[in-house]
Amino acid sequence: MSIKTKIVNQWDLYIVFPLILILAILIRSFGLNWDEGFFWTPHPDERAILFKIQELSFPAFDQLHTLFDAQESSWNPAWFAYGSAPIYLMKFAGYVFSQFTTAEINDLRILGRILSSLADLGTLIFSFLLARKLVESKWTILVPAFIAIAVIHVQLSSFLTVDTFATFFTVATMYFLHRLAIDCQWTDSVFAGIFLGAGLATKISLMPIASVFIIAHLFYLVHPQNFSGQLLSLTLRATQVLKGVFLGIIATILVFLIAQPYALLDHSQFFADLREQSLMVRGFLDYPYTRQYFDTLPYLYHFKQLSVWGLGIPLAILSWLGLVYVLFRGLPVKISVAYIVFGLILPIMILVVFGNTLIVIVSAGVISATSLLFTLLFRTYESRLIVLSLCWVIPYILIWGNFEVKFLRYFLPIVPFLFIYGALFIPAMGIKGIALATLCSQFVGLIYIIVKVNGTNLKKYLDLKCFVPKLSLQREIFTQAIPAIGSMMFIGLGVFILLYYVSMYGDYSAGGYGAAIRFEQL
Repeated sequence: MSIKTKIVNQWDLYIVFPLILILAILIRSFGLNWDEGFFWTPHPDERAILFKIQELSFPAFDQLHTLFDAQESSWNPAWFAYGSAPIYLMKFAGYVFSQFTTAEINDLRILGRILSSLADLGTLIFSFLLARKLVESKWTILVPAFIAIAVIHVQLSSFLTVDTFATFFTVATMYFLHRLAIDCQWTDSVFAGIFLGAGLATKISLMPIASVFIIAHLFYLVHPQNFSGQLLSLTLRATQVLKGVFLGIIATILVFLIAQPYALLDHSQFFADLREQSLMVRGFLDYPYTRQYFDTLPYLYHFKQLSVWGLGIPLAILSWLGLVYVLFRGLPVKISVAYIVFGLILPIMILVVFGNTLIVIVSAGVISATSLLFTLLFRTYESRLIVLSLCWVIPYILIWGNFEVKFLRYFLPIVPFLFIYGALFIPAMGIKGIALATLCSQFVGLIYIIVKVNGTNLKKYLDLKCFVPKLSLQREIFTQAIPAIGSMMFIGLGVFILLYYVSMYGDYSAGGYGAAIRFEQL
């Protein structure tokens, strides 16, 4: 296959995706100095992270032995509200940055926001790759487009916080887990472990992905004919799985200890901070900045905030419909009803009735994930692989949606998956899609004109009597318009004839010709 043919056949990857990536970069490059004029950033999380970066210093050569002493080490942040990985990353980036400038610590906020934007761009890239892995459809190009313009992604890219980093590591981990569920190469297990370890060193609340790591290997083990179509013996599959699990766990532990060594060396402080954050989000500790969530409804509050302010209504409708679609795709009606009862309603009732104690949260998560895995027995072969990501998304929604503290950013790690499900919800329409797109664009134009006219004095003429035909005026208009009418009629007829014969060469030819006509009309 020639390079030209390859580019034409995969236009979404080689043409449209780079343009979307450029658009995302431009959007995230704008307004990074949104707090210009403030000596210190007004964002409390940015201040906390910058203060910790300022306090850290790597020991001198003759003091290296203090690295392993949590009390003496100057490399110990002694603060684990967030993971150490982004703090160390910022410290290193700040050191490199300081070699070329004389910037103060408070000036590193711009550098931190750039790194946050780069992490979000990484999420965009891996989300597109994951979408292409799940389905062979050109609609997957919508996933990076949605991430590029989604308010929640753009907003959090402008902050030096850990959420964009955590989301990047989440999506990257899930991408390699889907790869190993298909053919279980040990390299995919290792990469999944690397990103999982980095994610845990960024935000320990990503721990449930560890269970998905095991589930992905079991996916491969229990399919005699794996998702890549190969027929392998149980012994060979078991050997691959054991090797992958072992190497993946080793990679996870090593990366976690390198990126957050004092979780082990200063474990008492680590677990104390972890417990404090856990109690805070579950409503057992009262802080001024969490009181805004008093009397907010579980699930519904997050649903409204994410739909209205995080995604916008159009993206939200498509995303939630996509989630429902992939959740029940290929399931018989009776099994769907049973899953709703035992996989959704039961965990929600357990969480709402018995509260957010750890044992209740774990129990609800296990019930939710187990119910999803049970549906594999009744799903079509093509719809099984998507369950792997659902084992992360559904328990996350059920658990985090019930927490007392409901920061919108908490839901960022599942947003890329909602976009993927939304893209999967849109069916391949071929030539019909061109016609539908034309209708939609014309309808949007009509709405725009109505809104604009309604804001001018022309609306006073929108009275029924103004629509009564006046024959004298109609005669004058018709006399002058006959040449233009005839010209446009023959142009339209010519376009129809050309499109009819061009479409014989396939949908791409018809689509390309239709796009060319639109440009010609401009």
